[in-house]
Amino acid sequence: MDDYHDQLADQLDNVAERLIAINGSPYATTHEFIDHTGLPDEKITWDQLTMRDFMQRLVDQFKYLRNQYQKGIEITDDEKDFPTQDMLNGFKEAIDKNIWMINAYLGKGPMMINNVNR
Repeated sequence: MDDYHDQLADQLDNVAERLIAINGSPYATTHEFIDHTGLPDEKITWDQLTMRDFMQRLVDQFKYLRNQYQKGIEITDDEKDFPTQDMLNGFKEAIDKNIWMINAYLGKGPMMINNVNR
């Protein structure tokens, strides 16, 4: 779990730095993130879920993040902001790999996106 946490923290830091570089304004507080996320804000302890259930929830959250990156990729394409798009493509690729690896752990096949194995 630490590796996933470190990876996400690094991605968020890079997104924030890129936003500042292009005169944007990244979220600066946990409250701002909670107000603008589609993920539930819930407390879960290790004894409430099986490891399998926990890993499935993690896959679902990674899928949400992957979809957010895809939206950013589409926006940056429209805006011709190819450096940001390149960064988001790399992050999305890393998230896709996480999803694939966790699904393999769960005994599931490759993920399907638009009826194409991904």
